[in-house]
Amino acid sequence: MDAQRLFDRICKRHGIESESNAEYVPLVERAIVSPEKVRDKILLMLEDSLSRRAHGDPTATFIALERDLDDEVLLAVAKRLHGWSPPWKHGPKPSKDDDAGGSLPEGLGGLL
Repeated sequence: MDAQRLFDRICKRHGIESESNAEYVPLVERAIVSPEKVRDKILLMLEDSLSRRAHGDPTATFIALERDLDDEVLLAVAKRLHGWSPPWKHGPKPSKDDDAGGSLPEGLGGLL
């Protein structure tokens, strides 16, 4: 799937010029290489932003879309971490020299 062609089709559907909105193409590229759930979320948010932009909404900017996507990522991470308590909650907190990588939820490893 070609990101530019997909973006051109999205823009055509909303009656806006793809050339003047080229800053969105990297988001489409990111969506294409992402897992299906992430891809769908990015493309839906992009569609919504471009639709609002086509209808004259001054708040539908690329920067606003990036901020909304950042918020989505933070919410997803927060949901993943919700209910997780560090192992030192009932014991001594590890020092900076300790490897705390094993105490993080799966997929988030590394040092604290």
